[in-house]
Order: sequence, then structure tokens, then C-alpha cells
Amino acid sequence: MAILYPEMEVVEQLKVKPTDGEMSLLRILQVILDDSYEVFFQPFLNGERPDIVVLRKKYGAVIIEVKDWELDSYRIDKSGNWYVKKDNGPIKDCPLKQVVNYKNSMYDWHIEGLLEQKMLNKKYYGLIKCGVYFHKELEVNAKNFLIEQDTKFIQIWGRDTSNKISNTLVNESSLFTDELYEKIKSCLMPSFHDLESGKEPIYNKKQKQLLQTISKHQKIKGVAGSGKTLVLARRCVNAYKRTGRRVLVLTFNITLRNYIKDRISDVREDFDWSNFEIKHYHLFISSKCKKHGIKITLGSFEDTNLFSGVENRIEKYSAIFIDEIQDFKFEWQQIIRKYFLEEGGEFVLLGDEKQNIYNRELEEDKKVKTTISGAWNQLNTSYRLTSRISDIAIEFQKHFFKEKYELDNIDLQEQLQLTLDDGTQLHYYFIKKSLENGKYIEFFEIVYNIIEKFDVHRNDLCFLGAQIELLRELDYYIRLYRKEKTTRTFESKEVYEQIKEDYDCKRQLEKLRRERKYNFWMNGGTTKIATIHSFKGWEINNLVLFVAEDINKSEDEEKIAVEELIYTGITRCRKNLIIINIGNKEMQRFFSSIKGQFDYYYI
Repeated sequence: MAILYPEMEVVEQLKVKPTDGEMSLLRILQVILDDSYEVFFQPFLNGERPDIVVLRKKYGAVIIEVKDWELDSYRIDKSGNWYVKKDNGPIKDCPLKQVVNYKNSMYDWHIEGLLEQKMLNKKYYGLIKCGVYFHKELEVNAKNFLIEQDTKFIQIWGRDTSNKISNTLVNESSLFTDELYEKIKSCLMPSFHDLESGKEPIYNKKQKQLLQTISKHQKIKGVAGSGKTLVLARRCVNAYKRTGRRVLVLTFNITLRNYIKDRISDVREDFDWSNFEIKHYHLFISSKCKKHGIKITLGSFEDTNLFSGVENRIEKYSAIFIDEIQDFKFEWQQIIRKYFLEEGGEFVLLGDEKQNIYNRELEEDKKVKTTISGAWNQLNTSYRLTSRISDIAIEFQKHFFKEKYELDNIDLQEQLQLTLDDGTQLHYYFIKKSLENGKYIEFFEIVYNIIEKFDVHRNDLCFLGAQIELLRELDYYIRLYRKEKTTRTFESKEVYEQIKEDYDCKRQLEKLRRERKYNFWMNGGTTKIATIHSFKGWEINNLVLFVAEDINKSEDEEKIAVEELIYTGITRCRKNLIIINIGNKEMQRFFSSIKGQFDYYYI
């Protein structure tokens, strides 16, 4: 018999009962498949729930959408949209598009490295198959109904041919390695967090006050390292424990979802991970548009009437948290609050306007513009910055931000300083000329000679910069010449060289970078390489920050506020900081004015 996750007894006791078709197909699959098959019922993929996924080691996977529909009650227009004949609406989720979307999500988001492998070898796209099972139709009737639809790569089954699903994964593939199998299985497995897995942090008095849901609508600002995300994590779990409902957490930065998940994991409570949907704004809105048949255009993400007409069909959340609110456009906040927050629901915003790298709109008091009125709750004690890095951050604010923002009063946690200030290294290097391609290796050798003096573990080392071109060359150097593994937020040089001449190179790069960011984690034992944008919200003990001559000359990121970006980079560091300025004269003038705080060098 096939191995079922969760077990049949659990499926039968679920609050939301499986449909007749889902239950029937589960029972059939469990009987006709042997124990080399694993069958997952409605696995939680960060907000997405395909009906059934069948996985077989060395063979591949198949995603199955189950419909208990009588097809005579529906019609399909020329665009492939489904309608109920009786009242000509509403538009039903097209099962063909739905199952293909699930498949593409596995490649584009959920399985680390699979998208890159697919771009290098198209055969990888065939490792995950998909199909639709129509429980109330014969296969021939279902296929006749879909005769004008593109089903070339979508298998169709009816109630009379459900046993044919066993013919889907019958050929072994050398591409479906044990490593890939483990990645997919890990993604699909039900995930429960038990109390003993947590390691609850010690909260200060102000943080403890903010852990309580005193006000349903609340905004919290804090200095770098003040524990905003710790407060968010505990509040998320509290909201779930209080309501028993799913909690939504939104960010702008794709990689930040993983940091938030790590912090929620620290909370000492029992909970199922499927109760927390953690997404960046654009993925969240895109997924909701697909679900409700709304076409996405360039201006969709700012359209405050985007979901007009489908309001009553939208799933509402009893609690919504937005981290790094300074990254959000005001219209985005309006859309989230208008369409997705239930009446009387909890709505909490957290951020720091000094990290407003995208130049979002501010209020007259120089704070982030939000949909919540009233005063900000403030966290002023930093648990990340050493006194030396804090001094640099304060000087940076005075120099660049005194006319733009209200300056921070950063309090430092004393006991932390006794630990972190012992042996803290601050180095600043100014390289007068821009790097030429042929000089990358020589330059990286110099950088690594500096790093070797620190004797740091690679898991605790990160390189940050604004320009992917430089970071991509660094990643290539580390892997090829130093024979070390890396974790990065962008494509490898090898992949870039292969696709850079393609007509849709830009689109492919965007997809690759999104997938890399989505699967960026800290504790893989490898050196981290990321854009500053992608490292917002994170922290690390040993940081190398590249300051380029023209920071806004980059392949990828949205044009940004340079000073805010550099400030964000500096304040990611907990202990040892190396700043390498490659010809940026404005930053050179500032750092030379405080050179007494660094070991200061010209190269």
C-alpha cells in the first residue's frame, strides 16, 4: 500500500472534510500503489494547497487536481475561463490552469535550485507531472468537454480510469536524484512545531507590552536590532492561539519570510505551520488574482479597486502583520486592509523609516505613511549593534538623515556590549579606481586575505553589495578557486553566461532571482552572498559590505535611496564589519571624517 500523509485516520477527522472525489481517489491510490509511492493530501505550500501530490523516489512526482463537477453544468469561453451555465457566473477556477500553476510554483518558488536546473536542462520540467481527476465523469466525456483546451502536458482521468494514475510514474529518471527527492518531500510533509522546539527569547519591558493585543490596529517602529521581528513572531503565535485562525504575514523583501519563519520557530508553543501564511506582497496579490480569475497588469498591484466584484469570495484573515512597512507603498496597505482583513481583525505594522531605501511616501512628521492613525510604539534598545557599530550608525544618521528623518536615540543593551565589544573589528578600505573584469580575481584575493585575519566560520560570514555583477563574480571565485559552497540570492555565473543572449533573458533572470531569494536561509554552513536589498531584516556577525561607485547602476533592483541603502547594510552587522569602497567619493568623504573609528586603508 502507498504511504499516505497525513494518515487516513487524520484525513477523516479534518475540520474541512475532503470531497467525495478526494476521499475516493485517496482510497484508490492507497490500494493500487505500493509502498514505493508516497501520497500527500492537500500539502501546505505557504498558502497553496494542491489536492493530491504523489511522490516516488527515483521516478518523480505528479500533482492531481480533483473536481467533483458535473461538466454539463459548465461552459468554457475562448480564453479558457469557466462559467456556471445556470447564471453565467461566477467564473470558476479553471482546473487546468490551477494544476499547472501548482506545478510552476514548485519550480519557481518551493524547490531550491530546481528552476535553475530546468533552465540548464529542459528535461527537468518533466520530472513533476500534473493532471486533473473528474470524479463524476467518464474519462472520454471529460476529454471531449476539454477538446479545445490545451491539455498536451496535463493528464485527464475520469471515475472509470482512476487506476491509470499508477501508470504515471513508471520510468526511472537519473535526473530525479535522491537530493531532489528529499527537497520535494521536505516541502510536502505536514509540519508541526512543538513547544520543545522553541527557545523563547528574553523580552524587555517594552517588548512585553507590545506582545499583548492592546489595540487591534498598531504600528511599531524601532532602531536596528531592537527586536521588532521578535515581537512580530510572538504576536503572530498569540493571534493564532487566540483565534484558531490562519495568520497572514506580509513583507516586500522576498528573503525576509525565512527570517520571520525562524523567529516564529523560536516561540515555545505547539502549532501547525499551515496556520501561518508568510509571503511577500507581490506573490500574495498574484496568487489571489489567479485564484479569483483577475488578470494582472502593470498597475494591478497599486489598484485599490483590484478585487472589486469578488469581495465576498475572498478569504479574510483575523490577523495581518506587515514587516518592514517602510518598503510598502501606501496603496498596498489600503488593498490589504480593504480586501483581506476581516472586520475587527488585528492589523499590525512594523518598520524603521531610516531603512526607507525605496523612497516611499512619508508623513509630515518624517515617519512612514500608513493606514493607521495615532502615535507609533517605539523600541529604542538595540540588541544587535555593538557600541562601535552603533556609533557609526549614529554618525551616519547625523550626516545624511538630519534633514530627512527624526534621528534615533539608540540605547544599547549593556550585557550584550560586554560580550560583543570584546575583539570587535572595524575595517574600511578605499579603492580609488573602479574594477575592471580582468582584475576581479586579484581583488578577491585581497579581500580574502583580510577575512582570514578574523578566523571566522563560513556560516557566519556574509558579503553584501548593491550590484549583482560584482557579487556574481565573487560567488564564482569562491566556488571555483576556493572550492567552497555558497548561499546566494541571484543566479550563478554559469547560468548567466548561458542565458544572457536569450530574447527573454531579463524575465528568466527575474524568475531565478526570486527563487533564490525565496530559498535563502542562514544556517546552511556556507558563505552568504546577497544584495543589500535582499538582506534587509537579517543580521550576521561578520559582514563585508561593498560600496560601489554608482550604486544605482545595477541589472536588477528598483532604483533606491543610496544613503538609506548603505545605512541598512551597515546595521546588518553584529560584530566584525569590513567596508570596501570601490570609488564612491561621496561615501569616502563621510568615512574619512570618522576614520578614527576604523582601521582605515587605501588600496
